[in-house]
Amino acid sequence: LRSASPWPLLIAFALLGATHFLGAYRWITLLRVQGVYLGYPLSLKLTIVGHFFCSVIPGAASGDLLKMGYVLKYSQGRGTEAVLSIIIDRILGLAGLIVIGAAAGAYMLIWRHDLVLAQPLLATTIAIIFAGAVGLAVLYAVLLLRARLMRWRPCAALATWGSRRLPAALVGIFNKLAAGLDLYRAQPIVLLNALGLSVVVHFILGVALFCIGRACLE
Repeated sequence: LRSASPWPLLIAFALLGATHFLGAYRWITLLRVQGVYLGYPLSLKLTIVGHFFCSVIPGAASGDLLKMGYVLKYSQGRGTEAVLSIIIDRILGLAGLIVIGAAAGAYMLIWRHDLVLAQPLLATTIAIIFAGAVGLAVLYAVLLLRARLMRWRPCAALATWGSRRLPAALVGIFNKLAAGLDLYRAQPIVLLNALGLSVVVHFILGVALFCIGRACLE
């Protein structure tokens, strides 16, 4: 670090910090769909708390679990909906990463296919990213067609069986989650904007990594 160039490191530091501000705003937009209004300062605070625990406790989901625990205190009786927003936020974060990865993978296949053929690990990574893109597309299709799927006899029978066998409290939670998903399905622009913010965040992370490399003369 003593021999590193300071300005690229400072730029990387600023960029990494900016991602938390964008992430907090993205989460607020998802919370509002569910009728939960935290305010930006509190959203930023909980976002940073969650990121801290993701960094110091093994497992990427650990920060989200702490974040869920905190948000229940401020959700005005809409705890299930607030927890759903965190799950959707995590999925959209992954989707943004896959969009960036798919774009980079397409670039590599078109312009640097010789490198892809020479590096099996790189080729495998690109294949996994494209498979993830297909998986997310299927997940979104299920969200759009959920009402139709529930009218399909096997799905309807499974839902009826579950409502009879499972505890009433758990059935109530599932019903709230389903209603929350319907709210997101009815507002695709919100999901699209959140996905766009996720893409921007991951692009910024890539630029920050590049700056760190330049600071260390890589």
